[in-house]
Amino acid sequence: MALIQIGAPILVIVGSAFSKNAYGLFSGGVTLLWFDRLFATRSLLTAFATSVEIALATTGVALCVALPTAIAAVRVRFPGRSVVLWLLGLPMLLPGVVVGLAGLSTLLRFGVAARTGPMVLVLTSVMTPLMLRPMVAALQQVDANQEAAARNLGATPLRAFQLVTVPQILPAMVAASLFCFVETLDNFAITAFLSNMHATTLPVETYDYIRDFDDPVVSALSTALTLLGLAFAVALDRVISIERFVDAS
Repeated sequence: MALIQIGAPILVIVGSAFSKNAYGLFSGGVTLLWFDRLFATRSLLTAFATSVEIALATTGVALCVALPTAIAAVRVRFPGRSVVLWLLGLPMLLPGVVVGLAGLSTLLRFGVAARTGPMVLVLTSVMTPLMLRPMVAALQQVDANQEAAARNLGATPLRAFQLVTVPQILPAMVAASLFCFVETLDNFAITAFLSNMHATTLPVETYDYIRDFDDPVVSALSTALTLLGLAFAVALDRVISIERFVDAS
């Protein structure tokens, strides 16, 4: 029943993307007209490229911030560590509208235009805690004595971390990075406040499109993104074996 509830809307969207009649599922035959219009709509393609750019940058920055923070939180003993971890997770509790409005107010206060760079910084403040929690959990399962043994055998601290710790926390890093990428790519509540003529994300541009046009182009877009996601998952499984990461977690 759960699979039906999840899969039925997807099937309806895919069906409407191939239906010649914009108001009926497969009535009038099958067509690729809506895909043709999708790839002819420059605004949607530009917004998709912008969203991918922002998602990749946000994931990279969040990973660079979350990894050393997780190491410090797990390996360094200091008073109030649990309180600090709780405070670092607070951005996840804030509604996206609040974060977006606060980001917009900050940019206006400092006279910074809402482009991809500022958008990445605002999104990073929310995505870093999302990446931090699984990496903290993974590092807590790693025995620090293994790194000490590697250093005793002549490895530098960085080399010991690369050879001993990274392979053990890699599943958490990959899972957190993928989740961060998808969440950033799909974010509307925050980017709606930060998008403008210089930088518009795909969710915002999609909303603008369905507000002005009444056709299944957005269904075609959803179908294309679904197929792209499936292709990416298959390719990822071929390269790094998703099953190995699931088993390791």
